[in-house]
Amino acid sequence: MEKQVNWKKWRNRGLIVAAGLLLLALMVWGITGAVSCLCRPAQTPDEPPVKTVWLGGQEIPINEDIAVNAYDKAAFTAGEDGRVHYGQALCGIDVSSHQGEIDWQAVKADGIDFVILRMGYRGTTEGGLYTDARFLENLEGAAAAGLGVGVYFFSQAVSVQEAREEADYAVQLLQGHTLQYPVFFDWEPSLSPDERTYGLENGEIGDYARTFCQTVEAAGYKSGLYFNSIQGYLHYDLSAFEDVCLWLAEYDTVPEFYYDFQLWQYSCSGSVQGIEGAVDMSLLLTKSEP
Repeated sequence: MEKQVNWKKWRNRGLIVAAGLLLLALMVWGITGAVSCLCRPAQTPDEPPVKTVWLGGQEIPINEDIAVNAYDKAAFTAGEDGRVHYGQALCGIDVSSHQGEIDWQAVKADGIDFVILRMGYRGTTEGGLYTDARFLENLEGAAAAGLGVGVYFFSQAVSVQEAREEADYAVQLLQGHTLQYPVFFDWEPSLSPDERTYGLENGEIGDYARTFCQTVEAAGYKSGLYFNSIQGYLHYDLSAFEDVCLWLAEYDTVPEFYYDFQLWQYSCSGSVQGIEGAVDMSLLLTKSEP
């Protein structure tokens, strides 16, 4: 006959062993955790989140080195005349030969303070340099009517050398003439694959703009940069244009662009006495000359 096993005794021994192992595991875990805490570096406060803006569904980091748009958004008002008003901001337009013959005295009488004239342009296909057909006529007429005058050159430069060539061309056209407003660099992307600048828009156009501005400044003129929100956020490093008059194109009743600017083109469908058809409207938001 087999010897009877005392199962109760063995069960008690098993419980004691299991309890001992559990206690040992807890002691090891506690020691390991303590050492880990001693070795872990002190936790620093979370860094502030990076500021961003949204553009067309894309989140874009903000450059903290660039002055911000500090205009009072509540102070912008849209008048019954379709024009936007902001305190004592001056009202301006920009024109080219596309507007045809202009009655500048009527323009002045309609409350326009200044005009930015297209002086010339580079061809979008062959790349030649041309003078606006009505540049001198508009320059003399606007000045005679008592308007402040600035100019812009429509660039299609594809290299720094071409941008310098455009600036030299602009300076030659201005010989003997006085301006109250800057000479603006206006580089706009092409939408047609048949044109020379198609697909070119990238950081390189910032080099073209700086070269143009530096060249006209060396000749004694103030320089300016015309740009839209996409260019301002993605293609131009505006921290490199601190001493340049910034002319923003953003069609709205309140400018939402994050960074600072001095001139704001808010519409391309304005109506002004003395000009047939639609015209671009702008405000000079600073109290001093640009």
